[in-house]
Amino acid sequence: MKRRSFIASFVAALFSFATFDDSSRPRAAGQVEKNALRSSSMKILAVKLYEKGFMTQPFLMGGEDGIEKFDASVRYRSTLQNFLIDTGSEVILVDTGMPIETPDTAPTPDATIFIGTRIKDYVSALKDLGYSPEQVSKILVTHKHPDHTGELRSFPNAKIYMAPEEADALNLTGENIIRVAYKDGPFHNFAAH
Repeated sequence: MKRRSFIASFVAALFSFATFDDSSRPRAAGQVEKNALRSSSMKILAVKLYEKGFMTQPFLMGGEDGIEKFDASVRYRSTLQNFLIDTGSEVILVDTGMPIETPDTAPTPDATIFIGTRIKDYVSALKDLGYSPEQVSKILVTHKHPDHTGELRSFPNAKIYMAPEEADALNLTGENIIRVAYKDGPFHNFAAH
C-alpha cells in the first residue's frame, strides 16, 4: 500500500474543503478542481504571531521514543504563524494561534521549546492582513494544542473542522463543529484508522 505524507494528505484535504459546498459531498483528493489551484484570486497568507522562538533537537526530532539519540544542546529557530486561505469566495483559517490572555514568557536554560516573543494576538494579526473574524467561513484545526486552537471562540460564522477525538478533548459541541474522520489510509507516521 502506498503511503502519503501527512502534509500531502492535509493539503489535498485543504483544497477539497476549499472547493466543495457544505451541502454537497466532498470531492476525492484526486478530483480537486484544478482551477482552484490556478486561481489568480486565491491567496495564502501567514498570520504572524510569535518570533525568535526555538526547539531543541530532541523535542523536534525525538518524539516520545528515542530522544536520547539527539543532542539537547542543538537548537532550531522557530516562529508561530498560522495560515489564512482566501479562495476568492471563502476565508479559511488553518489553526487560530494562542489565546489572547496567554502571558508572555521568557526561555529558561533547560527549555526544550520556547514559543518566542509575541508579535501580535491572533485577531489583531488577522485584521492587519485586512480580514475580520466575521469573514471567516471555515477553520481547519491540525490538532488541539492551545497554540493551534486558542482563538476558535473569536469566529462566530466559522465551521470548525477537526478530528472527533480533538473536539471531545476540548469539549467542543454545536452545529459549527464538523467532526472529520481521516480514513483514506495511513499517514507517514500514523497508522490507518
